[in-house]
Amino acid sequence: MSDRLDYYLIILLAGVLPNYIWRFFGVIFAARLDETSNILRWVNAVATSLIAALVVRMVMLPPGALADTLLPVRVLALITGIAVYWAGKRNLGLSVAAAVTALISLNWLFASV
Repeated sequence: MSDRLDYYLIILLAGVLPNYIWRFFGVIFAARLDETSNILRWVNAVATSLIAALVVRMVMLPPGALADTLLPVRVLALITGIAVYWAGKRNLGLSVAAAVTALISLNWLFASV
């Protein structure tokens, strides 16, 4: 085998197969899970709280270029995204687009003042 083919085989074994093993198990066991069970409700609550914590962290302690924006701009963009999410029948794409538009617009508005 050539050296290049060895690298692709290592990538396949170390990167791809472990991911697909868990997907395979997920497909097998998904049909047997009760979506209303307490354990899955707990998993959903933990996942939702982790996402909420990450969003709050990005707003309060932003990384990179987002740190150059003012805190009120970030908070207003977040509020805009949440309001559009609930007003737009829980459309995630629309709410993200509205939040990004609000962030850019408010940042431009506050920078020019």
